[in-house]
Amino acid sequence: MNDLDVWHDDRLGFKEIGHTFGNLVRSFDRSRVISIEAGFGRGKSFFRERWAKQLRAEGEVVIEIDAQRSDHSGDPVVTFLGALMDALPAQESDKILKAWATGQKIAWAGAKILASVAARGAGEEAVGALQKRLSSDGETSALDELLVEFSKGASKALSAQVSAQMSAERVRLKEMPEQLEELRLALADGKNTSRVIVLIDELDRCHPEYALALLEAMKLVFNQDGFVFVLMVNADHLERLAGHRFGSVGEGERYIDKFVDLRLQLPFSDEALSNATADLAMALPLANPLGDDPEFNVERAAKLAAVIAPKSGLSMRQIEGVLVKVDLVLRCYKDEPIDCALLVGLAFKDATPSNGTSGLPFNLSKLLPRVQLEPIRAANLEFTDAEHMNPNLRREKVRALNYEVRDNFSEFLTLTNERLGVPHDSRYEDCVKVFKYLAPDYIPRHQRMLDAIQALQVSTDIS
Repeated sequence: MNDLDVWHDDRLGFKEIGHTFGNLVRSFDRSRVISIEAGFGRGKSFFRERWAKQLRAEGEVVIEIDAQRSDHSGDPVVTFLGALMDALPAQESDKILKAWATGQKIAWAGAKILASVAARGAGEEAVGALQKRLSSDGETSALDELLVEFSKGASKALSAQVSAQMSAERVRLKEMPEQLEELRLALADGKNTSRVIVLIDELDRCHPEYALALLEAMKLVFNQDGFVFVLMVNADHLERLAGHRFGSVGEGERYIDKFVDLRLQLPFSDEALSNATADLAMALPLANPLGDDPEFNVERAAKLAAVIAPKSGLSMRQIEGVLVKVDLVLRCYKDEPIDCALLVGLAFKDATPSNGTSGLPFNLSKLLPRVQLEPIRAANLEFTDAEHMNPNLRREKVRALNYEVRDNFSEFLTLTNERLGVPHDSRYEDCVKVFKYLAPDYIPRHQRMLDAIQALQVSTDIS
């Protein structure tokens, strides 16, 4: 896999950071725990996925753990061992498991861990899966029976057993390091490295108890030479979880510092956010623009989105959600004449930033003046009693309104009468076409399409 394959869809400028961080982890021979920190929706998972591919292409042994998916197991030891074992060929992992069992090394954490790892799962179902796997040759050995029986007996009280035995000095100082060393050597066999890099993502989306237990297991049990742990984490959120669980730490201290040797951040500039947003918006499938004027096309919508994005207070994930909604409108209403830039502006206006506020924190009309063309503007054409009595006053008012249209809404003057909603072959002043015929349904029609798609989408937390 070449470099372009790995970072081909990088819109946030992470490629160079990936190479820099890669050089960093390759400089470590001893155990290290590193955090790569960014807020929710700031590209941590994207970076982790692409960086893992890059590191593997460069010959590193990389283990990826989605902590949120493993949260159901309740036992971080199962999570870590399962991930390490899963990276081995089945034949190699079977060999190691049977060697451990034969050497009576399974008592340190209960056979359910062994069963869960071997069966690539966790819970009661692991027992049956293990029995089927170990007996696939048609014979059930004494070892097979031993493992299954231990699994059944240990399944209900594993958490307490793990907690107690993880703290035992013999386990922590002798048996566990020996087994991890076996795993590390097996994973690195045939490679130009002896290092195992463990990338842990979504830790800040786990249940607090599991997230903190995983950190403690990582530091107390799995912290030995040859392993480099990298946490992709929202440190502020993790700190709040720890504070709720353990209370506040001393002044100037942070809970995460107890577990992390080196804290790094994933840069996320306004420029990168703008560029990423523009790239996403340029892919919008506009089939029927409101008119031929460039103001109504995808390029104009992309430029608007790029300016709005860093001002909006939305995360990258939320911005993607906004553009997905616009994308769905354009697909579902492909026969409707659509002002793509207006649709994008209204979609951003409807979005709710992660801080809970609603609406854009700035005046959208300064970026897209035609968002002022609300139905109420039709009232501009009403004449006062004095204007009804005086033709000169009426003409002066119409002239002023025509100037306003030409100054602020000139793009509408390129539209056909059909698109303006003007009766066929009728001749009207510019202001009448825009304010009387277009304005009443221009913004409401686009908003109705957005609202209809919103009603069809499943509500999700995209913060």
